[in-house]
Amino acid sequence: MSRPPNAIPRTQHQDAGNADEPTACSVFTDALDRLAPRPGKPRKKGLTSLLDYGPGLHGWTMADGTADFLALCGDFVDMTKIGGLNAIMLPGGEVRRTASIYRDHGIATYSGGLLFEFARKSDNVDSLPRLLSELGIGAVEISENYLPLTDTALADSIRRMRRHDLDVIYEYGRKTPDAPLALEDLRRKRDVAFNAGAGHVVIEFAEVATFLQQDELAWRSLCEELLTEDVFIELDPTDFPASQIAAVHHAGPSANLANVAPQHLLAVERLRRGLGYGAECPLMERSRSS
Repeated sequence: MSRPPNAIPRTQHQDAGNADEPTACSVFTDALDRLAPRPGKPRKKGLTSLLDYGPGLHGWTMADGTADFLALCGDFVDMTKIGGLNAIMLPGGEVRRTASIYRDHGIATYSGGLLFEFARKSDNVDSLPRLLSELGIGAVEISENYLPLTDTALADSIRRMRRHDLDVIYEYGRKTPDAPLALEDLRRKRDVAFNAGAGHVVIEFAEVATFLQQDELAWRSLCEELLTEDVFIELDPTDFPASQIAAVHHAGPSANLANVAPQHLLAVERLRRGLGYGAECPLMERSRSS
């Protein structure tokens, strides 16, 4: 039985055995691809951006840990953010080695928005491209979680990074918003970012959370108007599995999801494929009724 085009590739052990006779693993993986299809890389939608915490409660994913992790799960990761200020707090050699491992697996690595805001705070924005070059990180997240940017300042910041051949991800919103998310403001900032050269826009989860408190139909309006193949919705790793389940349920399995913690990656993949989490399993419910 042939596999769907561009399906997630099988791991090496699944193809072991007599080449003329399908292994049991291949029979089951073919069935999974048929009943719960998921495109392989490179994907245009349904992207997953991993949050690399480094050493911490949410998983050790630097260097050697990254290599082992990606050997198992690399096909599920499209981008990775080096979280917080890890790019400058951890040994540069280890950060550089980690970025290289991600790159070898076809995964773009970018520095978190907090590093950009710290560069602004410390008057080191001009040195940021050089730092990222030294670390082998080819993209930067520009955010205004704490330090707001005017539309002009946002566009200038993006162009500044693009002049150094850095890909740019713009994160919209604040960590502690004082008012519900306004779609009109988000649309405007999104357009400013894309027009200035940003490749992707991420919607800060704290903003989404305040928006959803207004109206149960808010997810639908947000998704229909804004969630294109270049826009990510951020998850809350501390609210697992509620945040992940809500995002996939409302935004759909092909939504781009950011801030996926390493230990939640397989769960998110299961949700995308309709395999559910815990007692819920939409795929099996569909099969029962068919």
